[in-house]
Amino acid sequence: MSLRPEDRELLEGLAEYTRAGDPVFVAGLSNGVAFAPVEYRRRDRAQLGSALAAAGLALAFMVLVVGLLGTCTQGPL
Repeated sequence: MSLRPEDRELLEGLAEYTRAGDPVFVAGLSNGVAFAPVEYRRRDRAQLGSALAAAGLALAFMVLVVGLLGTCTQGPL
């Protein structure tokens, strides 16, 4: 099935936009190695950052709780 000239032009425009916007994805398609599109890679990095921040906050909270429990359980000197 042959494409109409308008459709072919649209596909060429999309291909050029993808080459310019996400060269890693295009290289993966050329080499046969699957890479996620840039939108998914950004989301994964954002989720990792959020998880690390939450883990840091939980650790800080636990240190605070253990410190408070340690000072409350000490008897008079």
